[in-house]
Amino acid sequence: MESLIESLSAKENRFKMMLTKPEVEIITNKLMNWPIEMKIPVIDLVRVFFLHFSSEDLFSGYDKGLAFLATIIKLLTVSDKEVLKTLTLKALTNLF
Repeated sequence: MESLIESLSAKENRFKMMLTKPEVEIITNKLMNWPIEMKIPVIDLVRVFFLHFSSEDLFSGYDKGLAFLATIIKLLTVSDKEVLKTLTLKALTNLF
C-alpha cells in the first residue's frame, strides 16, 4: 500500500513509474469493497489513480473496466455524503 501511495503521489515521476498489477488490484478490488462510510479516502485515491497513465490499462479493451466504473458511479446514488459525491465526480472528470 505504501508503494502505491508513493507512486501516485510522485508528480515528477507520474509518467515514468508504472504501477504493478498488485497495486492496481488493491484499488480496483480491495479498496472498492470497503464499507461506504470509509470510501472517502478510497475515492480520493481513485481520483489520483485516474491521473496516472497506468489507469488506461484498466479501460483498454471491450467492456474492460466497466464494472469498476459502475461501482464508482453507483456511489453518486447510494451515498448521502456530499464530500463523497464531490470526490466521485472529480474522479470521473479525471478520466477525460
